[in-house]
Parts: sequence; structure tokens; C-alpha cells
Amino acid sequence: ANGPANLMVRPERLRVCLQPEPGYNAVAARLDEVIFTGGVTRTLATTAGGATLMAADLTVESALSVTAGQSVWLCWRPEDGVLLPATAREAA
Repeated sequence: ANGPANLMVRPERLRVCLQPEPGYNAVAARLDEVIFTGGVTRTLATTAGGATLMAADLTVESALSVTAGQSVWLCWRPEDGVLLPATAREAA
């Protein structure tokens, strides 16, 4: 179908990257918050369009190198994105 749509990517499928990765879809964002919860790190980031996205990944040493305010890319494999039709309110 044609028309407005929303892209959904589960938080555990988003990766925080310092640059876009070949073969992945990516959106530029500003890191708002990095939350360490033991074995899982949750990262909140805002895109230029104002969307707030959350990535959730296993805590690894490389996660310690990103900080709030930093420009990053949120990357995901094409097969991990799902297009959902926009609601009538969103399409207006």
C-alpha cells in the first residue's frame, strides 16, 4: 500500500554506531542518556526529526565509550524494520 507509514524496530535490534555500517539502515541521532542496568545497556537518542528512540543491548566495554550529547548513528539490519500504516491522525 502507498501512503504515510511508521517504521518500527525493536530496541534490541538497534545498535549504537559511531558511523553508518555497510548493509545496515541507519539514522543520525543525538545521545540523550545511557542507562547501565547490569548486563543490559539502554540508550535513549533523539533524531533530527524529534523522534526519541531506545536501543537495548548487552553491556560491553565499547558501550562505556559513548556519552550523553554525543552524535551517533542508530543502525539496524533491513530485515529488522517493520513498516506499519500511519493512523489517520498521523497522516493529517
